Amino acid sequence: MASPPPTIILGATAIAFAASASAYARGRETLGELLAFAGTLFFGNGIWLLARAVHLDGHYPDAALWWAIGALLTAHLIKSRLIAVEAGIVAMAWVGLETGLFRRPAHVFLGLGAGLLWLAYRTRSAAVLTVAIVSIAAWVAATGVFVFSTTGLLPGAGIVSAAATVALIVSLLFARRIRSDAAAAPATAAGPNRRVRAIGAAISGVTLVALLGAVLAMHAWPLWTGQLVYLRVRPVDSRDLLRGDHVALSYPIEDVLLRVPGEPVDAIPPDPAGPPISLTPPLVDPIGDWWKVDEEQARGWRDREIYLQLQPLPANAPGVAQEHRPVTVAERPVPGAVNLAGRIVFFTSFDYSFRLQFGLDAFSADAPTARLIDEAMQRDAPIYAEVAITSSGRARVRALVVDGRRVE
Repeated sequence: MASPPPTIILGATAIAFAASASAYARGRETLGELLAFAGTLFFGNGIWLLARAVHLDGHYPDAALWWAIGALLTAHLIKSRLIAVEAGIVAMAWVGLETGLFRRPAHVFLGLGAGLLWLAYRTRSAAVLTVAIVSIAAWVAATGVFVFSTTGLLPGAGIVSAAATVALIVSLLFARRIRSDAAAAPATAAGPNRRVRAIGAAISGVTLVALLGAVLAMHAWPLWTGQLVYLRVRPVDSRDLLRGDHVALSYPIEDVLLRVPGEPVDAIPPDPAGPPISLTPPLVDPIGDWWKVDEEQARGWRDREIYLQLQPLPANAPGVAQEHRPVTVAERPVPGAVNLAGRIVFFTSFDYSFRLQFGLDAFSADAPTARLIDEAMQRDAPIYAEVAITSSGRARVRALVVDGRRVE
């Protein structure tokens, strides 16, 4: 199933919040909260759908993080318990993805957890407080696992334990204060008036639509302004279970071998029975001495950004006259060259090899396109990605050329 156009994604979010503001202005608070809740759902799903529309493959836990931030902002502006619960659940999902799948510390959750606790106090809601406490506990547990599995340092474990203790004390104090305030104050005094909530819903709608627009503009900018290059694609999977209707792409230039200066390189003739030369990892010349590190330093290079300088070569393939292959690699863009930015997955100083990630690993595809790619893979037909690259090295997939046929 194809992704909806960006205008529909933005429009659905805007309409939901506009209707919410109108409902609040008329005193229909339950309807207003439900419409605002729908608006946050449109916003969260819109991040993923916009990524599909522009063939974006970034650090996808960030989508859950921005969803949680948007929902938490909306919950504060209209004092919504329902949306606060949503924000807590999405925040827990982000922590799980960030620390479980990518093994990264989720320090941003300190702000999200504090926001949830403050919102629980403002709304005098036991449900929001429960979600806040559970999400804080999940963050503490995930961070503890991260500390012990990555460093094993006792100081790090001590920090986690201290954070858990502080979170527990603060949560219990809030729980006691909420119970006492709820018992002392009438239920009708807990929420703001309808005018304040209507304004809050309107501000939320403008803010979240602006964020979606910024996501679209930021990630589509290379498609509008970048230089077009063609990169050979290795055999791919025509379905990605995590993304639905997406083609998972892989490139030979994701694996790079450095040609160490001063060391001879034996010329190995290509194997006629082996894969085409464009499907083999390239041998590139490093620019500068930044790569001269020991193995311990190399392990700390994960997510470091480096730049491949590409040059065109004859492709001898239907629909593609030239393909681009890297010839050098540098720690910053080289003026006048076609620079492709990539983040290091791992680097080993033993044989000076890199595994890189360019954010070009996903392509939205419907069922007919998937079948076309399957057939091309079975015939070992050439598949190329048409990629737009800006002068700063940012890149986005624009189309695929599958055995001479261009698909967008």
